[in-house]
Amino acid sequence: MSDITVNIALDSSQLPIPPEAKWQPGTVLKLALRELITVATNLSYLVIYIAVFAVIWVPVGLGLKWLYKFLKRKMM
Repeated sequence: MSDITVNIALDSSQLPIPPEAKWQPGTVLKLALRELITVATNLSYLVIYIAVFAVIWVPVGLGLKWLYKFLKRKMM
């Protein structure tokens, strides 16, 4: 019994690095840049979601702040 693994990719940089060729700075640079773009994209999505949902959480936050100040003034 044996296992055979086949990796198919459109670009050679997407293939896993074979054990005999570990030093490939070009491939590592491409992977790092791809990850940087992914992180930047996800951060931009987060900013968009925060801006869209600000319609809900900003009034709620301001209302809670007003309620806190009102109750604090009432207790004194």
